[in-house]
Amino acid sequence: MLSIRSFAGSLIALGLCWPVPTLAADTGAAVKKGAEYLESQFARGGEDASRYKVGSPALAGIALLESGVKPDSPGLAAIIKTMRAEALAQTETYPVALSILFFDKLAEKTGENTDIATIQHLGVRLYAGLNATGGWGYSTWDAMSAQELQRVTAALRKDELTTKPAEKPNDAPKKPDDGFLKPGTTPVPANAAKIHPEAARLLLNVQQAIKARGRGGVGGFDDNSNTQFGLIGLWVASRHGVPANDAFALIEARFLRSQGRQDFGWTYTPSLGGLGNSTPSMTCAGLLGLAVGAGSRNALIAEAKKPAESTKPTDDDPFTNPKGKPAKPAANTIAGKPAELALMSMGKFLAGARPNGQANGFAGLTNFIGSGNVYYLLWCVERVGMAYGLDTIGDIDWYEWGCGYLLPAQGQDGSWADTSYGSVINTSFALLFLTKSNSVRDLSNKIKGKVRDPGKTELRAGAGSTPALFAPPPKEGDKPETKPDTKLGGPGFTLPTVLPPNEEAEIQKISTTLTTATDDNWKTKLDEARDAKGSKWTRGLVFACGNLDAEKKREAREALADRLTRMTAKSLREMLGDPDAELRRAACLAAGMKEEKLLIPALIERITDPSEIVVRAAKASLKAMSQADFGPSVGADEESKIKAAATWRAWFEALPK
Repeated sequence: MLSIRSFAGSLIALGLCWPVPTLAADTGAAVKKGAEYLESQFARGGEDASRYKVGSPALAGIALLESGVKPDSPGLAAIIKTMRAEALAQTETYPVALSILFFDKLAEKTGENTDIATIQHLGVRLYAGLNATGGWGYSTWDAMSAQELQRVTAALRKDELTTKPAEKPNDAPKKPDDGFLKPGTTPVPANAAKIHPEAARLLLNVQQAIKARGRGGVGGFDDNSNTQFGLIGLWVASRHGVPANDAFALIEARFLRSQGRQDFGWTYTPSLGGLGNSTPSMTCAGLLGLAVGAGSRNALIAEAKKPAESTKPTDDDPFTNPKGKPAKPAANTIAGKPAELALMSMGKFLAGARPNGQANGFAGLTNFIGSGNVYYLLWCVERVGMAYGLDTIGDIDWYEWGCGYLLPAQGQDGSWADTSYGSVINTSFALLFLTKSNSVRDLSNKIKGKVRDPGKTELRAGAGSTPALFAPPPKEGDKPETKPDTKLGGPGFTLPTVLPPNEEAEIQKISTTLTTATDDNWKTKLDEARDAKGSKWTRGLVFACGNLDAEKKREAREALADRLTRMTAKSLREMLGDPDAELRRAACLAAGMKEEKLLIPALIERITDPSEIVVRAAKASLKAMSQADFGPSVGADEESKIKAAATWRAWFEALPK
């Protein structure tokens, strides 16, 4: 199929029309007009940044810098002034990460090191906010007192960098007092590049706290949207000296663990992935998570100059398996590299949302991401394309695809407007796409050419073709289509569904209500979560279980299991394969409480579950239905679990049919 550019060129060559403006000319004009709009908003002080704190000016500042606007222009100068005054007071993941990206881009464009120490200090805060599951929530750092903020600000300005930080994050300084660190100050960690003494002291405190208490994160609840901003911000901070390889390993493990086994994408939270709830923007987040994990240790699919025949994945192939023993593909799933599988599904999405009446057309974008998020999605696609060094995704020119939406959508004043994020945010996202902004340029150098566009290469499938990642929203009354699975031996494939636009926020609200309930209203709130109708209550209860004290957690788990006894065997079977161990555990118990014997094969599968709480629940239900005990014992190793599962299967097969 000819692209827009190829088609126009063909007409010109045949003499059938006058030369038409090239895509580059069209986008150049759109960028100029959009930049003028952003510049005017900040030059006249008309942009209210209070809604997104410094996130709005930071994002706009990056877009202006990428658009070629000079730092001394009135609008950009106003942004720089705001950022330098307010960035260090930020505590939330979005504004902290965007502040890092802004100062990094400013340093890149000007060659100045004025804000490098600020990048390092904010980077340590991001590092501290990462939780044990490799994710970030809205908060990454506790607020500082006015006195502490004043002290830190003064300290960072007093001891400015005199040389550029090392390009490689792992380069250690030659001496602890080589003109950067003064004698007697806190020593720089051994695995750090040059880092400001104030940031070094903070880093040591954070590392000691993590070593003593583990990673708790800040605020409990996390999501993949905050996480993708956090991981990009941390990657940039690591380029400026903040050592974070352990964090990148956690992030990579998070996304490998939570990648959908049927649709190969990711959703807003890991617990919502794996059963058809993936979204395109969060799938881009997952792809970036895999990239930083791989890039941080320089262990890629193949070395750039390795012979072509050496394409067999290795044990520590970062785009295939987490470091260590390679994972075996589950039954009825497609074997392949996780990054390429996700890209393949993204290609299906791009093919299904195109202009000129093809497939769903661009109007179909709102079927997947809700009104107001189109520009955010486009930026996500652009970042993946640039980070991986891909011109096409699914054999579709992603840049031309996005321009097909953006160019006609630009307003007369140069902005891109809607009712969600506001014109400044949306215009910034649009400009970042059009200018092909890339904050992780060093990461791109590490992984470019290591992952191919699966649309241009054959990706072998284990059984059948890959299901589409993004299906249109089901019509009212429609039932999900499933593959036949008469034995109920494991999770069947359900076509992807799309969450209502506000459901994710409602899930978080339910979880927060439970975790913040007082002793006086705890029972009332718990009973409501147990009895109310709707899947959001199930998910809200699941999330709450991970953030409650021991007694309330026990009660919440009982309520969750009770709630699931109302589910059908088919629904319980799907829950038994959910990525969230808490939901798998509850489904196991509910199956036993219902004495649902059709689910015995699925319960036996859970005997080898990686989570001990799920194994114990599966065994308890099997014992209750069989009046026998074939193991495994508490804390059994993998071999013992496999033997126990085999014994349970032999018992089940011997039952009269």
